[in-house]
Amino acid sequence: MITMRAIFAALLLLLSFRVPNIYRHWTDGFSPSKIVLDYPALSSWSIPIEPIEREKIETILNQPFFYLSKGRQFFVFESKDGLYVLKIFRHDAYKFSKWKKQKTLEERLSRIFKSALLSYTKLFKETGLVWISLNPISSDRVLQLQDKIGRWHAIAARSCRFVLQKKALPFEIALRNAHEHDRARFDRMVQSFQQLLSSLNEKDIVNRDPKLRGNFGFVGETAIQLDIGSVEEIQGAPLHSMAYFQQQFDSWLNRECQ
Repeated sequence: MITMRAIFAALLLLLSFRVPNIYRHWTDGFSPSKIVLDYPALSSWSIPIEPIEREKIETILNQPFFYLSKGRQFFVFESKDGLYVLKIFRHDAYKFSKWKKQKTLEERLSRIFKSALLSYTKLFKETGLVWISLNPISSDRVLQLQDKIGRWHAIAARSCRFVLQKKALPFEIALRNAHEHDRARFDRMVQSFQQLLSSLNEKDIVNRDPKLRGNFGFVGETAIQLDIGSVEEIQGAPLHSMAYFQQQFDSWLNRECQ
């Protein structure tokens, strides 16, 4: 005969397996341990900064940031004023199955940081970047981050690697809104997106992530590339050329904005 004690023990056992998954769902998997990175500075990742730019960046970072989303490479937080996003590198990413070769932290950092550096130095306008911190910063700045369930975390800025980028609306939302309310604005935004692709193509830029959704957005009427962690500079025809994004874009326009 099954006793109440046995039932209670079974429930506790079940909860011990379920609670971590539920908690991970609530928090979207974020925890400070996944962004704090103990890794030495490298001269190849160093970026000079003028005093006036440093002051601007310090002003931006002086406000609290609120959890927005996550990707394979970053946890993303939105500034209180709604103008910027703080993308913090997540070193827990890229977990491989036992059948795939495990990449070292150095390999992962090299690939992503090379992409971020390329985006900052050659695609500053096209990506809406404000600053990238690939080495520990000298400032004593503490980042005030609120996670998905409302908890606050004080993280030393020098303990993590991050990117500051202008906050953009996803291209679908921005274009649908303009198409419904302001056709002239819509036309200018479509033209801006086409100019963006043309600029990226002229600079021989390849995006290893071929998806249109999530990779592009609009700051006002200006199209920018949101993804800064998957770009390369390759001479000649790329695997995922800008023409491929143009085809996806044209297909979306024909489907959604007729």
